[in-house]
Amino acid sequence: AAGLPVLENLGLFVENELTFPVRPTTGAVLYIHDIEMRSKDGKPIDFAAVESSFEQAFAAIWTGRAENDGFNALILKLGMSWREAALVRALSRYRQQTVLDPSPAVQEQALCDHPEIVRLILGLFRVRFSPELLEPVNEREVWAKQIEAQIDKALEAVVSLDADRVLRRIARLVSNILRTNFYQHGVDGAPKPYMSFKIASRDLEDLPAPKPYREIWVSSPDVEGVHLR
Repeated sequence: AAGLPVLENLGLFVENELTFPVRPTTGAVLYIHDIEMRSKDGKPIDFAAVESSFEQAFAAIWTGRAENDGFNALILKLGMSWREAALVRALSRYRQQTVLDPSPAVQEQALCDHPEIVRLILGLFRVRFSPELLEPVNEREVWAKQIEAQIDKALEAVVSLDADRVLRRIARLVSNILRTNFYQHGVDGAPKPYMSFKIASRDLEDLPAPKPYREIWVSSPDVEGVHLR
């Protein structure tokens, strides 16, 4: 079924599927898919806690608002929204286009293997940019520095060099983003279909020369690109 790759990328393993045809009075034939699943890694899932995130993510992927890849496994593993998974994907894709970072598969695995660090990175992003926080800028800066120190401490326990590289560079990227539209909504009240980030590229380590002063990174399911690289 077309939905199976979506479920598998969400970190699920399909053990059994039954299909039942339904014939409403309109004459069109519809199908109900009864699917038995478990987590891909065999670990329990608190589905009551992630049910809403799962349903919204499946709908977003099915309708093309979100991409269908391994980054979506973070949704059930961390209980995050599909938009937060899309944010992590966008940050990883920026790093990937530098041609200096590990492959997307390695990035996905590193993020899934270290959910506590991903939570800290998302927390850092929220502290720096969320309009819902009422703290003034100077207090946010102190808060952000504290989270950066927590990330550095957590990275000490990461054994894999590739995983350390993935997580450390994404965290540094968040610290060097100047502005973003992530929290903006369109006229319909829904999040904008694309994400953009103004990045202080010259302050980032591990970027190929020549480093521009600033870059704008844009990411969406339809197109992605960087201005001034």
